[in-house]
Amino acid sequence: MIDFSPLKAKLLLDYPFFGTIASGMENIVNDNIESFAIREGRFEYREGYMESLGEGERMFTLCNAALHEALSHTQRRGNRSPWLWNMACDYAINTLLIESGFTPPPAITYDKRFGNLSAEEIYHELSLEFLDQEQNDRDSDEGRDEPGLDEKLSRAQREKRSEEALEKSDPLSEAIHHLIQPNKKSLIDWRSELREEIGGYYVSDYTLIPPSKKLLYSGIYRPGVHSRHLELAVAIDSSGSVDEVLLAQFISEVESITELFGSYSIDL
Repeated sequence: MIDFSPLKAKLLLDYPFFGTIASGMENIVNDNIESFAIREGRFEYREGYMESLGEGERMFTLCNAALHEALSHTQRRGNRSPWLWNMACDYAINTLLIESGFTPPPAITYDKRFGNLSAEEIYHELSLEFLDQEQNDRDSDEGRDEPGLDEKLSRAQREKRSEEALEKSDPLSEAIHHLIQPNKKSLIDWRSELREEIGGYYVSDYTLIPPSKKLLYSGIYRPGVHSRHLELAVAIDSSGSVDEVLLAQFISEVESITELFGSYSIDL
């Protein structure tokens, strides 16, 4: 197992943002992957691959992992294609790292045409090239489970660490904030607000499996309402009185709607 301690210590001194997050991530050997991967606060790597890299290249992988963690890419995926979303995130992250002078490993995911674009913008471009977006979004949403209590606590701890890292003075602070600022968290509880507003409009079918629970206590089975598709119109104010920060918040609220429903059509 490779000792990453010296590299993490160097990052803490030279790039406190990356060092703070990387130091809190667990390093795990996984020889079933091609190079390295980031999964819910863990930095997994194939030992043979990592041994072939120089110090600067290993530092690049740690910074890549730190940015995946800080940008909450796992939570921001929504119902997008997992493999294409991960590719878009790597393009966004690796572009920043390479343009900031870090030494990339061989065959890294990089394209200079994606400079200054967010992962969401890059994903849109890639989806036009690689897949049928509507079909893939439906498929990728199936079988996703709600996080358990332990996972929620772990995420909260990692989010707190990312917030602390952002408060540190770092040579790349401006570039990092540029990636993070457009993706502010939703401030509104859309789960309650949206469901209350649309009420019975979000009903497209009836089913006896499961039945309505209203009269079950008396042995009466009635069809329950069921829907898998939401049709919604959303208007965003982009007039002169709306600055970039507020516009980014509007977009984040729309994204929170898309994450709430498995299938949707939105006129924006």
